[in-house]
Amino acid sequence: MKRAILLIILAISSHAYAWELDIGLAGIGHTSIYRGMDDEAIPIPYVGFDSRYLFLHFPSAGVHIIKNGIFTIDAKVSYGSGFDPDDSDDADMKKLDRRKAELAAGVGIKLKTHYGTLELEAMADVRNEIDATSGKLQYSYMLPLTKHFFLIPKLGVEWSNDERNRYHYGISSDESSRSGFASYTPESGRSAFIGLDSMLLITDKAYIILGGRYKRLSKEIYDSPMIDERGQIEAYAAILYRFGGGEESH
Repeated sequence: MKRAILLIILAISSHAYAWELDIGLAGIGHTSIYRGMDDEAIPIPYVGFDSRYLFLHFPSAGVHIIKNGIFTIDAKVSYGSGFDPDDSDDADMKKLDRRKAELAAGVGIKLKTHYGTLELEAMADVRNEIDATSGKLQYSYMLPLTKHFFLIPKLGVEWSNDERNRYHYGISSDESSRSGFASYTPESGRSAFIGLDSMLLITDKAYIILGGRYKRLSKEIYDSPMIDERGQIEAYAAILYRFGGGEESH
C-alpha cells in the first residue's frame, strides 16, 4: 500500500530535478483478510527521496539502472508484511506458526507514454529460506481535470508462486493438528486489482494525495483456512511538500 503512494508522487512531477525530497504526513488503512484480525488505519510520517541514481520510498529502496522521461529500470529491495498469530482474536489462528515479514529484491520496469503508464515488477524473497517469487503488472492513466487537480485510474494483476503462497497462507500438518484447521497446500495464483488516485496541487511544491484500491484475492489465497475475506480494500492520504535540488541536465 505504501508503494502506491510512491507511484502517485512520482507521477505528478512536472520538473526534472537532480534530486527530490518529499516530507509530510500520511495516513494508510486497509481491511484485514485474516480470520479474527481487525482492520487497520494508522498515521505515519513520510519521507521520500529520489535522484538520478538512488531512491528511497518506504518500504522500497533501490538504484535507477536506467532513468529518463519515458523509460525506467530499477534494481530494488522492498519490505513486506508477515503474520503474527498473537494479533488474531481467533483461538485456532493463535495456534499457527508465525510468518516472518518478507524482504524481497528484484527489478522494476516503468514505461510512460501518451496512452498511460505501464509498470512491471519481478521480486524474490531474500530473507526467508524459501524460493518465493512474486510479480506485478499495472496500467495507469493520468487525467488532468484542471491545472491543479488530477485523477489516476489504475488496474493490474499481482502474481505469487506456490512457495510464497504456501509460506504465507498454507497450513502444515503440524499446524493442522494443533489448530484443527485442515492442511492446505496452495499453488501459484493471480490477484487482480483496480484503484483510483487523486492529487490536488496546493502550490508548486505542496500537494495532497487521496486514493484507494480494491484487490480481489486469488482463489489460492482465499481458499486458505487463515483467510475470511474475498477481497481487500486499501486507502491512503497524504499531505506532502517537495524540495527539489536543482534541475537535471539532459
